[in-house]
Amino acid sequence: MLEKYPDILKVPEISQILRIGIQKVYKLLKSGEIKNKKIGNLYFISKEDLIKYIRGNKTKNSSSLSIKEKRDESKI
Repeated sequence: MLEKYPDILKVPEISQILRIGIQKVYKLLKSGEIKNKKIGNLYFISKEDLIKYIRGNKTKNSSSLSIKEKRDESKI
C-alpha cells in the first residue's frame, strides 16, 4: 500500500496519500488524530502511525455506515 513511501513522512506526502488538503493534514496533526513528531515548524509522521490512523478511520466509518443502514432498514 505505502511501499513507495519512506518510513518517515512529511505533510505533503500525507496529503497525497490521504487525498486531502494540506490544511486538513495540519488539523489532524495538531489535534493528535495522527500521531506525529514536531521539530521546529516541521511535522514528521511514521508510516506505521499513518497506517494505524487509516485503519482506525476505516473502523469508525464502517461503524457509522452500519448504524445508518440500520436506521434506513427500520424505516421500511
